[in-house]
Amino acid sequence: MLEVIMGLVVGLIIGAVAISRGPLVTKKYDPWRPVSSIEIRKKLKREGTLDAFVEGRIYCPICKKPVTFGNLWSIMEDDESQDFICRDPGCFRAYLRAVHEGMVTA
Repeated sequence: MLEVIMGLVVGLIIGAVAISRGPLVTKKYDPWRPVSSIEIRKKLKREGTLDAFVEGRIYCPICKKPVTFGNLWSIMEDDESQDFICRDPGCFRAYLRAVHEGMVTA
């Protein structure tokens, strides 16, 4: 019985020390984390494209449908342009295939 009590006391002490030191694993920045609509709104406002996006004047380059907060899958960027890809899985696959083919043939 004494061993059980001592084990519990030692466990509580170790737990208290661990909690006081903070988490053992530190979070690293993950560039592939999902972003919120608030972050997207801030980014588009900074770049001057928020009004066009909200008004539905930005289109998916594959299916040509307007891209909104409700159907946005990804914003693909390079130095000169942005492509807003809609949530249709076929559009994202087709976009990646087109980018890959352009990289291979260029």
